Amino acid sequence: MQIHQVIETYDQGSVDYDAIMKRYWHIEREPLIASLQLKPGQTALDAAVGTGVRFVD
Repeated sequence: MQIHQVIETYDQGSVDYDAIMKRYWHIEREPLIASLQLKPGQTALDAAVGTGVRFVD
């Protein structure tokens, strides 16, 4: 598979993947996010898996 095909495939799937994951992100993770004590304007990035969903406090 050519690199451009990989990028295109990932781009197409990432929108749906993020929409699904955002529905469930708060479950069990809310205490973890709260423990970060983010201040207004600070962000956290889940870069361990998936597309790297970005959360803004």
